[in-house]
Amino acid sequence: MIVVKVYLWPNGDADRAREIATADIANISDLAGLSNYAVLAAEKSSDVTGLPTQSAGFEIHSHDRRKSVWGLVAKVAMHAAMQFNRRAG
Repeated sequence: MIVVKVYLWPNGDADRAREIATADIANISDLAGLSNYAVLAAEKSSDVTGLPTQSAGFEIHSHDRRKSVWGLVAKVAMHAAMQFNRRAG
């Protein structure tokens, strides 16, 4: 499983850091070269965006495991952003 955590450091201050989003990414295709992943993404409410605390489960299909992990993280981030922003109207 891959776990991604996003922290906000106000003005770069680590003492005030707080977690604002997470994604748990699990391979569900027996580690095949082109793999499928089950994702649980969550985001905390934000005064800046006006979005509420929310979470979503979804799958990423046919990701090439031989590529950088950042490609998978980007797919997860884009999918989560589309779902969460769609709820904002």
